[in-house]
Amino acid sequence: WGAGLWMFIVSTAKAYGLQVTDTIDQRLNIDLETDAAMRYIASNNYRFKDLSLALMGYNIGENKVQEGITKLNTRDAWFLTRHGYAGDNYLAKLTAAIIIMKNPNSLE
Repeated sequence: WGAGLWMFIVSTAKAYGLQVTDTIDQRLNIDLETDAAMRYIASNNYRFKDLSLALMGYNIGENKVQEGITKLNTRDAWFLTRHGYAGDNYLAKLTAAIIIMKNPNSLE
């Protein structure tokens, strides 16, 4: 299971330099985990050359995104989402949150 603000699983946390042991869990350090999350998203963005795919990779794993790209022969994040690569609709929820933050008056 994930832990911390960015909900890193242990393997991803360790891959991005966070210590997770029986006595220390750096996923609970907001500064360290945020730095790791930004590096993870940046790495996905470098790999996929597309921020939507990078964010999907953050949520469901970059290998799962690559599987969808290969299987469905598309790099369209929304097409992948419609065909079962959405996880918990993270990309749609994140996009909605960004639109609301940029247009707070739209909620009135």
